[in-house]
Amino acid sequence: MNFEVGDWVTGRTGRGELVHGYIEALQPLQGSVVVRVIQSDREAAVGRGVPVRNAAVRKLPDYTAEDENGLNELIELALQTRDETWFRELTGKLAALKDRSSRSAETIEIPQAIRNRLGSRLPH
Repeated sequence: MNFEVGDWVTGRTGRGELVHGYIEALQPLQGSVVVRVIQSDREAAVGRGVPVRNAAVRKLPDYTAEDENGLNELIELALQTRDETWFRELTGKLAALKDRSSRSAETIEIPQAIRNRLGSRLPH
């Protein structure tokens, strides 16, 4: 499989540690990648770059957050990884999402009289 720097992956190190993180560097001559560990079953590996063989790595599907909860989770991840550019991008998206939702809430109009398909009024 072809990996790229920045791909989110999960895999096992040569020591059998389960790691979850993103590819920090490619090592094609060694047939491995360096994974910046975000989560692991070995706490000492978190926050470090660890080499993992290509055969032991699985690329995770791309994730795009479209709601406030998803954006907040990605913002938290950007803070953990100290990625300031990504953090600014995500907080901008969150602000735009909140702005859109507040504007759409303001434009909802409730009709004075609600009618059914037969034309008679419904109580409200």
